[in-house]
Amino acid sequence: MATFTLKGVSALVFTTVILMSVSAHEPLSHLYSIAMDRATIIRTRHSALYTTIKTDRFRNPDLVVSSSDVTTIREMDDYIRYLRDFETSTISNETEFINEHLMFLDIFRAALILVRDDENSIGQRQGSSYTVYETEISRVVGSIGHLQAKLRRIYERLHGGSYYQGANQTVTFDTCNLDCTVKRGLFLIQEFSYYLSLAVNNFNTLQSQ
Repeated sequence: MATFTLKGVSALVFTTVILMSVSAHEPLSHLYSIAMDRATIIRTRHSALYTTIKTDRFRNPDLVVSSSDVTTIREMDDYIRYLRDFETSTISNETEFINEHLMFLDIFRAALILVRDDENSIGQRQGSSYTVYETEISRVVGSIGHLQAKLRRIYERLHGGSYYQGANQTVTFDTCNLDCTVKRGLFLIQEFSYYLSLAVNNFNTLQSQ
């Protein structure tokens, strides 16, 4: 059993205060650079997964799935349209801008968790002869959490207070057959790839200001 002494607690509190002080004076440009680097790493890994699925599962590396081809995802249509509008928006309020990115990441994380679960179900139904990507998608889901942590630090610096996360974004999949399920998964992986390119460009712009 671990026992904390008063001296140990004092040292921990002192260290935490020092780290918070350092973070509070860390240049925003550096925080944006860290976020951009993290988003770039995720984009590189995710792009490899995206290409692999298109090439190996669909036998078409140039495949693009239209939203009209996927009708079994509730709540996503509005977000996808908003993502396209967001691409052309100007950065007039950095705090709100970062909050929008956190919202998109929350949405995609919720959606990709369902894609991961679909992959698990496909593997159970189809057997070992059918390649699934549950592990790779799990890594993507985990990496989203790391990027969100970086952005929350930026938000707190801009806002001057702790980040308040409202209700988690909800995404619901309707039940459908194998062809529909894998196409739905590819669509969300495709859209997250699109988002990551946008995020890298945004963070690059912000760190340069």
